[in-house]
Amino acid sequence: MVRHEICSYSGIKIHPGRGQKYVRLDGRSFTFLNRKAAVHFQNKWAPRKICWTAAYRRALKKDVEITTRRRHQRSVKSNVVVRGYSGLDSKDLAAKRRTTSLSADARKAAMAELKKAKRTKQ
Repeated sequence: MVRHEICSYSGIKIHPGRGQKYVRLDGRSFTFLNRKAAVHFQNKWAPRKICWTAAYRRALKKDVEITTRRRHQRSVKSNVVVRGYSGLDSKDLAAKRRTTSLSADARKAAMAELKKAKRTKQ
């Protein structure tokens, strides 16, 4: 199988035996399709503004492959044990969870009941 490189400027495939390599003084190397791409890169022209580059086509949303993200099935937890923590029993915790799903007025009433039950318990 033939290994293609991709042009650092244009994003186009470079076939074996083609293109040119440019290594900067900091050691970073760039591969270009042809002299035209190299000159554009060295002149610091933004590839998104040059109409024959892949970056330009990506910026205008042309030839963009729509990739759908794979959906992962979440594992369903069975036999979930609800344990109390920080001074709350599992029953109190379940009651408190129920109050969060209610409307604001119902929540206030339910919290008042929980507080009253807590006072009577003490």
